[in-house]
Amino acid sequence: MKIFYQLFFALLLGLLFIISVDHYFSYSEEVWQFERDLVKNSIQDGRSISGMIRHVWIDNGEQKALELLEDASIEGRIKARWVWADELVNSEVIKQEQIDVAASFESNSPFSVKLNTSENPSILTYIPVALPLKRHGGLEIEQSLLPLKSYQKKMLIRSIVISCVVAIVFGTILYLYITLKIRRPIEQLMDHTRRIGKGDLRVAEALPKDNELGLLSETINDMCSRLLISREKIKFEYEARLQTIEKLRHTEQLSNLGILAAGIAHEIGTPLNVIEGRSRMITEAAGNHESICHNSDIIHKQCEKISYTIRQLLDYSRRPKQQVARENIQFIVKQVFQLIYPLAKKQDVTLNIIVEENMETSMEVDGNQLQQVFVNLLMNSIQAMPHGGDVTVSMTTHIEKSQDITKPDSTFMQIEISDEGGGIEPKNMKDIFTPFFTTKAMGAGTGLGLSIAHEIIQEHGGWINVRNVEKGSCFTIYMPMEGIKA
Repeated sequence: MKIFYQLFFALLLGLLFIISVDHYFSYSEEVWQFERDLVKNSIQDGRSISGMIRHVWIDNGEQKALELLEDASIEGRIKARWVWADELVNSEVIKQEQIDVAASFESNSPFSVKLNTSENPSILTYIPVALPLKRHGGLEIEQSLLPLKSYQKKMLIRSIVISCVVAIVFGTILYLYITLKIRRPIEQLMDHTRRIGKGDLRVAEALPKDNELGLLSETINDMCSRLLISREKIKFEYEARLQTIEKLRHTEQLSNLGILAAGIAHEIGTPLNVIEGRSRMITEAAGNHESICHNSDIIHKQCEKISYTIRQLLDYSRRPKQQVARENIQFIVKQVFQLIYPLAKKQDVTLNIIVEENMETSMEVDGNQLQQVFVNLLMNSIQAMPHGGDVTVSMTTHIEKSQDITKPDSTFMQIEISDEGGGIEPKNMKDIFTPFFTTKAMGAGTGLGLSIAHEIIQEHGGWINVRNVEKGSCFTIYMPMEGIKA
């Protein structure tokens, strides 16, 4: 986990930074205090010596006083010498520090300066000595800072050791805490979310609710419960939608069936009249065996014709489940032609089919659904030509160019159904596939035919276009040649 290591090292570096800053200020404070103590000790020692030097100077003279100072410097732990104020003014160190030497000597105020030489850094403390002389003088006490360097080294080592110990101890505690309280819970949550992404909405074991991750775990489990309920609700609504769509399709079939039945009634009535007449002839020619056989054969053929017509109506009116199989589209169109022939004949409409030469017209489809598509479109074309005309179904191959050069072009079967019915008004084009939209008279249609046809073709992976042509309208169906999977 990248975030785990980022958080761990960020906290650890932050801790080390705080420790370093604390050690730096502590170190600076202790160095300052060390130097201050050196100056304080120098002033105390200097004043003790200055009193003795002053009395000797007054009683025995300058030479004895300087000899006493030299002896004290050799035997003692400090280095001391006599300096004159006027000579000290010209010192480079005094000039850099910008100290008013004359004022300090006149006011009998001690002062100190720091010599930062690489070989022997030291602190020089000056103690004025009040003498009955016009010329001011005093003691210069020098204290080496070499012990301070040793002290600084010890302080540095101590700081490093403390920082390392704190880093190890705190780092271990931090690592264990983050692992137990953050890393593992996050890994559990990530694993849970991956399972959710794969569709597994089972509720996971809840984390302890003593922090935000526990609350997040509870929220995710609550989300899973809600998603399960929503998924079941969507499944129920989807199944209800499918049932509704099937009912609408069946409603459209029954509507078309009523229209077809009116046209087929004449086709059935004619054979029935023939049967009735021939049966009377059989009765009248009871002794003529040859005439009886001839009339019986005619009756048998007319009954077969009626049975075939009724069987077509029954097949079309049934609601079979979706069954994908390899079907010949040209044959399905011809079957539909036979089914709607009475209606076409009644309105003096001629049905034509044109198939591209050497074209493969078989594919994996649901034949019953495609039959309904062709019935809906062809009946619309017939009803659009009350004074007769031609309806032409042409089947060709259409190549759809691929936008991705790495993928091959797609091959579609293009089925055009054109009529001579006057076309579709432009204002109605956008609503042509809208359910229950119709321009027919009341009772002449449900307004579901085109929307159902459009949905069925989409389920087959294709689409329908519509346009007006010179004499009427043209519906173009595109279906992938590979069909749909069973």
